[in-house]
Amino acid sequence: MSGDCDSTTATRDKFLFQQWHSDVSNDPENTREFVLLELKARLLRLARSYSKNPVLSSDARDASLKNSSPNLAKAELMACHIARNFKSRLQIKDIAECVDLHPDYASTLFRKTFGLTLNGLITRHRVAEAQRLLISSNDQIIDIAFAAGFDSLSRFNRAFKEVTSMTPRGFRKECRLNNR
Repeated sequence: MSGDCDSTTATRDKFLFQQWHSDVSNDPENTREFVLLELKARLLRLARSYSKNPVLSSDARDASLKNSSPNLAKAELMACHIARNFKSRLQIKDIAECVDLHPDYASTLFRKTFGLTLNGLITRHRVAEAQRLLISSNDQIIDIAFAAGFDSLSRFNRAFKEVTSMTPRGFRKECRLNNR
């Protein structure tokens, strides 16, 4: 039965990825953000189901990652830690500690592996969460900023504009106009 479920899931995911690719290829400006949000939601569901029903124990999974490439494994573990905790206050030293590295070395390793800083990934996760909330709720922007993990409205507005090239209010307005 599990094989059938895996096959069905794989078929559905293949269809979804083809649809997302088609959407972005045909209308990159208007669909990119929605596709990224859908993709993030799918990946979070996969991660949640994996953590509930892991094929390998967490020790075996960590060992498997470490055997592939110690640096890649540590960078991936840091990225996973960020994905699970981006809404809370994250400090570089805490992220580095979760993989037993010095904060400076962890930052350098992560940037070299992914071409993005640890803070950059945290910000992207928070902005993606804010985009999801802006699209799916009528909450005030300040409440969305705090719910997504930002410490202040000004930092949220600055980060949102850096990542999306628009203000949160403009993003919400454009999404609502496009969904009429």
